[in-house]
Amino acid sequence: MIKATVIVTLKEEVTDTHGQGVHNSLILSGFSQVERVRYGRLFTIRLEETDRRIAHLKVRDMCEQLLSNNLIEDYEIKIDTK
Repeated sequence: MIKATVIVTLKEEVTDTHGQGVHNSLILSGFSQVERVRYGRLFTIRLEETDRRIAHLKVRDMCEQLLSNNLIEDYEIKIDTK
């Protein structure tokens, strides 16, 4: 069994209004050291697979087809065999 973690975030050039709102709220709450916040989504996926390379390819296909909008979002895949 393989566990994959996918983090989806907006591309750097895309305005992150949600992240800006969270940033403003943190500043107003006294966390003045916060310079920037980027909003994203986290997916944890368990696969019945033993090969890390195949698991990564399958999860990449999931990202390309469903989990992210490649026009405005980037994704990062982490594979764990624990």
